[in-house]
Amino acid sequence: MHYEQNLALLDADQVESQQTMDALLFLARYYKDPVLGRLDDAEVFCQRLHESYGADKEEVAALMKEVRQLKQRAAQRPGGPAPPSTPGATSSFL
Repeated sequence: MHYEQNLALLDADQVESQQTMDALLFLARYYKDPVLGRLDDAEVFCQRLHESYGADKEEVAALMKEVRQLKQRAAQRPGGPAPPSTPGATSSFL
């Protein structure tokens, strides 16, 4: 995925720019889809946004709340949370 690759490059250079914020926000929104089984990744991206400068804290807080609610619903379903859709789906972007 383009945004993940871009974020990895920016992280390697320790760059915190608007491009980094855009990538984090896109990935958090994208991975909040419970079908993907990557709600933990969405939460990690939200946490990074919350800790960064320049991010809209209210928007990030609302997104984080939504991700956590989705995680709670997934945990309450019979069979528990959906497994990650791909092997090694947990994020290394922390």
